[in-house]
Amino acid sequence: MKKIKLAIIPARGGSTRIHKKNIKLFHGKPIIAYTIETLLASDLFDNIIVSTDSIEIKEVAESYGAEVPFLRDDKLSDSYTPTVPVIKDAIEKFEKLYDQNIESVCCMYAIAPFISPNDIKSAYSLYNENSPKGFVTCSTEFTFPFQRGFFFEEEKMQLIQ
Repeated sequence: MKKIKLAIIPARGGSTRIHKKNIKLFHGKPIIAYTIETLLASDLFDNIIVSTDSIEIKEVAESYGAEVPFLRDDKLSDSYTPTVPVIKDAIEKFEKLYDQNIESVCCMYAIAPFISPNDIKSAYSLYNENSPKGFVTCSTEFTFPFQRGFFFEEEKMQLIQ
């Protein structure tokens, strides 16, 4: 069985601070479109899926070339659920639905319009240099929501959960 490379875009529908932020127009197209187009242009992934609880996000994502083979459960779609359980759920559902063996997973947020395909390729190269235990993350410092933050302890990244 072929091992596939999977990209997952978590994009829930219930944004509270910016209503419908994942599909809000940004320079003429939905902001999630930039993430989908970047992942497609990187030419690294066998499948690019969006984990969402919203039919509207599903339709927009599919119109830009992403797959939305299932909708996310409500219990993983509130303002306090961390990203890791959402990604884990998407991986499990994808593997069950398609009977695929996943080699690697890339999580990229829907609201990342300034990341380029070359950024993704560089991050993937770093990941491969550090595999099988390595992973690469791009982030900025922020104060809210802290539930999706991380800290470093003994040179290892720990997610706040």
